[in-house]
This record gives sequence, structure tokens and C-alpha cells, in this order.
Amino acid sequence: MEKIGIVILAAGNSSRLGFPKQLLEIDGESLLLRTVSMAQELSDCVVTVLGYNYKRHHKEITDITENIAFNLDWNKGIGNSIKCGFNTLHRMNSDLCAVVLLNCDQPYVTKEVIKLLTNELKEGSQLIMSSYNDHYGLPAVVGRQYFKELNRINDEETLESLTEVYGAHSVPFPKGVFDIDTVEDWDYFCKKD
Repeated sequence: MEKIGIVILAAGNSSRLGFPKQLLEIDGESLLLRTVSMAQELSDCVVTVLGYNYKRHHKEITDITENIAFNLDWNKGIGNSIKCGFNTLHRMNSDLCAVVLLNCDQPYVTKEVIKLLTNELKEGSQLIMSSYNDHYGLPAVVGRQYFKELNRINDEETLESLTEVYGAHSVPFPKGVFDIDTVEDWDYFCKKD
């Protein structure tokens, strides 16, 4: 089977939340640790991108992974972190057929969701996005065909420029719209689950 790598995006400063969302706990496990653990169950090619509060976040996952990319330019935007993570992963595993891009702040992402996305590779799709609220978002899968273009995305965007030019296959993931950006988001999530 061809190798699929995973890049976990966890470099931001959680400015709207006011404290590190990466360290919020669900069932006694931080969002960051939970996401890294899940990704490692799916692939042996996983890189986590850290930036803001690097030392604290690194300490959170250092027992389970050494594959960490420190993005000094995390404040330039998520696209910059995507490129940092992808390039680190690609240097480690140049024979990848695809890469999954994950945010660490989407608590409803599961292994099953990732498998639904990666299964679309078997159907020939090379750019696969989650769809929710009438738009595309992460998690997403980028096939080898678009690796060069992945390095050309704007620092402030996710994959908008790729989907505008090439289109994308979408996989419905209604709960993907929910991520933890504010205290209200976190409170809502805690009350729902």
C-alpha cells in the first residue's frame, strides 16, 4: 500500500480564546495529544507543526513523537504552517502518495473521518476536502499530483487557491464546521458532549 503522511497544524497562538487551545482537555487528554495519538494510529509518517508556545506544546507530545516541525513563522498564517509541515514530512518520506492536513482544534475529527477522506484516493481523486456549511475545509487530503502546488499556497490561506484552480472532491463532514476558537466554542462543546 502506498504511504499517506499526516501533517497536524498546531502552531497558532489561540488569540481569540486567550489561552492555548492545544492544551484543552477532553477526557483527560489535551486536544494536541489526542490528535497526534489518533494520527499515529493511522500512519507512521506524522509531523506536528508547532510555533507559538513551542516549549510547552512540545513537552505535551514529546513522549509519543519526535517528528515535530518548529515553524518560526507561525504568525504569518496557516498556509505557512502547512508548507512548513509538508516540507518537513516530505524530507522525511519522499515516497508519499498523499498527505492529510489536520487541525488540532476540531474535536469531532476521528480516524473514521480521515479514512473516509483517504478512501477517495482509491477512486482517483487527488484533492479531497471536507465539506461543511457550503464550503470546503480541513481535514483534507492532497495527492502527490498537487505537491508542488501545495508549496505555492498563500501564507494566510489553507487550500483555497488549489480548489479554485483545480476543483476538489468533497466528503461531507457536517461536524467539521465546529472548531475551538473562543471560550464560547469550548463551553458549547463541553455542554454538548
